[in-house]
Amino acid sequence: MTNKNSIFIIYLASCLISFSSSAQFTYLDAGLSFSNVTLNANRKVSALAQVTALNTGKLHFGAMQRFNQYFAAGIDIGLPIAQKSKFTLKFAEAGNPYSGVSSVYFDEDTEERYKPQKFDYNFRQSIQIGFIARAFLNGNTNLFLDLRISALKLKEEFVFQRIARPSVNTGYSYEYRPPIAAVNIQENHQKLLIIPGFALGWQPHIDDRFFINFNLAFDFYSMKDESFSYWVPYLTRSNSQGSTTYSVRLASQLTKTKLAKTATIRFGMFI
Repeated sequence: MTNKNSIFIIYLASCLISFSSSAQFTYLDAGLSFSNVTLNANRKVSALAQVTALNTGKLHFGAMQRFNQYFAAGIDIGLPIAQKSKFTLKFAEAGNPYSGVSSVYFDEDTEERYKPQKFDYNFRQSIQIGFIARAFLNGNTNLFLDLRISALKLKEEFVFQRIARPSVNTGYSYEYRPPIAAVNIQENHQKLLIIPGFALGWQPHIDDRFFINFNLAFDFYSMKDESFSYWVPYLTRSNSQGSTTYSVRLASQLTKTKLAKTATIRFGMFI
């Protein structure tokens, strides 16, 4: 664990402890969540299955101090137990006037000789540690609004490997294909993110000592600049006047600010 992470955890714990003397209740809970963060998609088309996204299931442990009928604060730890990422280049920037945003590069829209031997792009996130400030909207029904700040590391691994191929020259200009240079791209990056967000939820007491918590959270992943970018050829078109080779830009999709949506159910006790 880095020094930054250690300082962040100590700060959150000290905030919680400092409030404990005036608490009306202390809540201890555990639960499960499912989150989705879409990293790239074209919302103008109906093919939303063609997206780059990370889905994560997490196991949570939390502690919260409720000062009075309306306000509480606490910490939450989310441990990833299942993660699945997917990606597409369907909307990648390309130097090809014949394809546009509908292309599936290095699949059906790519010449066989340009297809890579290895091509993968995946994402993973680390443990998520956060601080929560909660306002109960009605003391009797236990509806609440959370303001959240959390930290995690988001990792990306990108691999594109393709062997070199010689030119194809049969003597007919329309069949000519230029040589292909070998490509070996291996990128491995991680970004420490400080993530603001909010949640809406309901926390009813189910008897004198236990409660259940349902909430829907919205977090904002701010990732700034691309960590890598390459132009890679994928197609050659030839005619009697000559040949033209087109390329697509392979770039990090962990950029700008993305919205993560998380649904959570938790069970716990209060003392």
